[in-house]
Amino acid sequence: MLKGFLFDLDGTLWDSEKVIVKTIFQAASQAGIHAGKGQIAKQFKKATSPIIVLKHYHIPADVFWKFYKQNYLDVALFFGNTEEIFSTLLERKKTIGFITSLKKEYALSLLEKFNLSTYAKILITPSECRTPKPSPVSIIMALEKLHIRSEYAIYTGDQDSDIVSAKRAGCKSGLAKWGIRNDAKECPDYSFLHLEEILALSEGKGAN
Repeated sequence: MLKGFLFDLDGTLWDSEKVIVKTIFQAASQAGIHAGKGQIAKQFKKATSPIIVLKHYHIPADVFWKFYKQNYLDVALFFGNTEEIFSTLLERKKTIGFITSLKKEYALSLLEKFNLSTYAKILITPSECRTPKPSPVSIIMALEKLHIRSEYAIYTGDQDSDIVSAKRAGCKSGLAKWGIRNDAKECPDYSFLHLEEILALSEGKGAN
């Protein structure tokens, strides 16, 4: 039975797409680049991260983060019962962890905003691991610190890179279908239409 439930943040627990598109638009405008929000939104949907869009426009990352700091609190949870779901996992003696490419200060601030910071035993950000997904390093690091063997853990995210990194780490992979911006090419062990479906795995039941 699964013991460890690891999650991505952006695109998995909360919806940051509009905020990221707005931020890239602002950064591009400051750089004198004429690109509409619709154009940027289409590019972001095809990309695996905002960094790819920034490189396309030759926008420095520090400019992006300057505007992101002004906008990130507009991010919203996908599901209003997220806290209840995590509470149930803890009641069932499961261990929760978060692994994200989001800067630590913003990850912590948003987790506090949504009252989720107390549910996770570990948070892995680029401050702890600079090797990005699809490398399995961040997941392996989390599992080692939590003293959980990979076969007893699942990592859930919204991107192909999340699925690949989970498989490379030797744990189960879960796809958050509500957060995907384009068609997933990788085949996860589990696909979820709602975060609550993950609770079936904490009871030893399967999911679609």
